[in-house]
Amino acid sequence: DHIGVAVRVRPLPESQDGIIEVAGTGAIAIRKDAATGGNEFLKSQQGRIEERTFDRVFGPDSTQKEVFAWTCKPLVKAAITQNRSATIFVYGATGAGKTFTMFGGAEASQRGLIVRSIEEVFAELKLRAAADAGSGGQAASMSGSDMDFESEGRFEVKVSFLEIYNENVRDLLQQDGGGGACKVLEDERKGLVKVANLTEAVVRNMDE
Repeated sequence: DHIGVAVRVRPLPESQDGIIEVAGTGAIAIRKDAATGGNEFLKSQQGRIEERTFDRVFGPDSTQKEVFAWTCKPLVKAAITQNRSATIFVYGATGAGKTFTMFGGAEASQRGLIVRSIEEVFAELKLRAAADAGSGGQAASMSGSDMDFESEGRFEVKVSFLEIYNENVRDLLQQDGGGGACKVLEDERKGLVKVANLTEAVVRNMDE
């Protein structure tokens, strides 16, 4: 119940014929026609169709909005309304479409999971502030697109941005010319992992 796995099948050029087909909202069919390299077992598997099931499958025609609505939106809502932690992890081979799914394109309809998640965070906080105001409680003050959470001592939104490459962790928000190198610290007794020297930038709206 705590982990959901979704697969997104990227569209292929018309000149290419893929080996993966969507077999419903929760399954894909894989056609075994890869090169065998002389391997007799692989040769015996050619022509077979195997099915793999997942919590959700998005086909080549799926939109960024649809992917976000299933994979991220419920997690963001739960993180804010239920004080829970949430992680969205995108994995795939080079060229599979990870960057497009996470960051998207320039058009509003192509915005990726990261941009949409940040937008959803502030939307949920505004809803919570409005609900508190309606129930007679103290609400975070709002001025235009900015939200003054600190004045009520209730919410503070911080953003970090790091890169993990070849087992090296870099802080992409550091601007001191130090290369943004960070050290990963692990507390085995508490079961916690912390990235030391990681920038946490306070933001008041999506643009920031």
